[in-house]
This record gives sequence, C-alpha cells and structure tokens, in this order.
Amino acid sequence: MNTKELVCLAARLADDKKAENIKVIDLCGLSSLCDYILIATATSKPHLDAVEEEISKKLKEEGYYKSNRDGGDSNQWRVSDYGGFLAHVMTQEARDFYALDKILCFGK
Repeated sequence: MNTKELVCLAARLADDKKAENIKVIDLCGLSSLCDYILIATATSKPHLDAVEEEISKKLKEEGYYKSNRDGGDSNQWRVSDYGGFLAHVMTQEARDFYALDKILCFGK
C-alpha cells in the first residue's frame, strides 16, 4: 500500500468513527516532513480517543505502525506520525485556534 492509499484508509477509518470535517492535504514535493496531512475533528475527548484508536488499530492490522505520537492524553489534539503522513485528530476549538487547514494550504 502506498502512502496515498494509506492516508485515504486512515481518512475512511476516521469517517467510520464519525469524525467531522475530515481533510487530507497533499504536501508532496512541498515538505520534507511528510507527503500528506490528515486532519479530523472529534466532538469530545472520548470521541478523540475512539478516532485515534481506530486509525491506530486498523493500520497495525495492515502492518503499519506509528513512529511517534504527541498529545498524550490531551483533551483537544493528538498527532500520530506514520512516516509518509501525519494524522491530526483535534477538537473544533483546537482546529479553529491552530488553523492548520489554512497554514498547510500554502502554495496550493
């Protein structure tokens, strides 16, 4: 499975858990950090936990493991590094405040 297929799978998994406003941002050729960013909105801490866990569990079943994770038990934002893409699961409040959607759309 290539990185694009993997990030699309992660987006579908977030959708299966009822995450909102799911967006995949293509950074191929624009960033040395990763090729794609997945951003999904969770409505509460339990929802955030469920979305993050679903992505992690199903990708592990496919043989893909996160190389890093940040956010600990944050109530607002978690980020998982899968090498070719970063998965950001955040509350609407955090999404509005940090505005990753706007920052990451440079040059597009």
